[in-house]
Amino acid sequence: MSDGYTGVALLGAPAAGSDQLGEFLESVGFFALDRSSTFVFNLGDLSIMGLAQMEVRDWAEATLEQFGGSVDAPPIGPVSLAAHPSIPELITAFHDARECAEGAPLVVSDARLVPLVDSWIRSSSTEFLPVLVLRNPLALARTLAQTSTLSIHEALAIWEFYSSIIFNAVNGHVVMAIEAEALATTPRAAVDFLEDLLPNLSVDAEARVAAPPQTNWSTLPVAPADPDDDFRQFATSQQLRMWEFAQCLSTKAGVVTIPPEFCAPSEAAVETMSLAITRRRQWEASSALAVKGALLNDELRAVYEKANQQEQTLIELYGERERLLRTEAQLRSDGIELLERVRAMSIAQGDAYRKMVTLSEELAVAHEILAVKLPWIDHLEREYAKMRRSETWRMGLIVGAPIRWTKSLARLGRKKDQE
Repeated sequence: MSDGYTGVALLGAPAAGSDQLGEFLESVGFFALDRSSTFVFNLGDLSIMGLAQMEVRDWAEATLEQFGGSVDAPPIGPVSLAAHPSIPELITAFHDARECAEGAPLVVSDARLVPLVDSWIRSSSTEFLPVLVLRNPLALARTLAQTSTLSIHEALAIWEFYSSIIFNAVNGHVVMAIEAEALATTPRAAVDFLEDLLPNLSVDAEARVAAPPQTNWSTLPVAPADPDDDFRQFATSQQLRMWEFAQCLSTKAGVVTIPPEFCAPSEAAVETMSLAITRRRQWEASSALAVKGALLNDELRAVYEKANQQEQTLIELYGERERLLRTEAQLRSDGIELLERVRAMSIAQGDAYRKMVTLSEELAVAHEILAVKLPWIDHLEREYAKMRRSETWRMGLIVGAPIRWTKSLARLGRKKDQE
């Protein structure tokens, strides 16, 4: 057909298999709108998480958080997602995504978009063909319970909640359905699904798709041999009826009419989800507290280590202070001893100076005496010379000795006076 859909919206609860089916379609030529990093859409004047551009999956996760929910705990109650200011930007981006796809058919499979599907699939109904990805609810619940903190009953409530959102969004639209277990166990099932899907797409999109190999592509676990028996042990009556109705949906594209009771979750499911969300938030809070406690313990350990280092440094500083005090005491003692020595030397110097003054005075007296005695000594020398020439020389020996002693004493006095 020439005027077909240009994209496929794979709708399923978390762990239903929509991601694996999206990977399969991407491998045969589809453009994965919500997984491709080459496609981002502008938020205009609006900003989420401080970003002006975002990938589709990041936008969906941030939007769920803005409404107080997440993928495995979507917001409960009449939330006006259609009134969200960035929804028009997303719808415009979906229309403009053909440029990035370069003619390839589009595929959207991220479960984070399912809680918001009613806001965009109605406005984009001429673009995307809804494909319901069905998986046994008990197998889905067990997968969710293994990958999260949810119980089986809580996981089934999430399946019911997602299923009611999807049923409400596709009510009155052309819809296809595919069972994930068939894709996981029957090699031909993927080829049959693609053969049923392609006639609903545009001619260009159909030409861009390559022929898939007839192999098992899904990583989903095979459902139990008697899934309905086990399912009845855990499911509510509402969940049993919803699953029976989902199994009756055709794998061929056609308009579906959803019973009103399946377009909204039951009160039991809402209550179970509320408890699950509360428990999850408590767990997240306790996990956050545990992380903060671990960080505080690390900080406290670092503070203790720093305190120990500072204590060790303080001990070393105290030791250094004691050594410096001992050095200071030794220097003070040496200084006092040196001052005593200087004082003693000063006293000795004073005594020496006084003795020098006394000797100088005595020397001056001696000089005066010598000045008086020298003429007499010269006279004696002359007389001595005469006596040497006289016959009385021998007697001169007796007289000459005192004279020589007196002259030596005079010379010594003159030498000291010169000094």
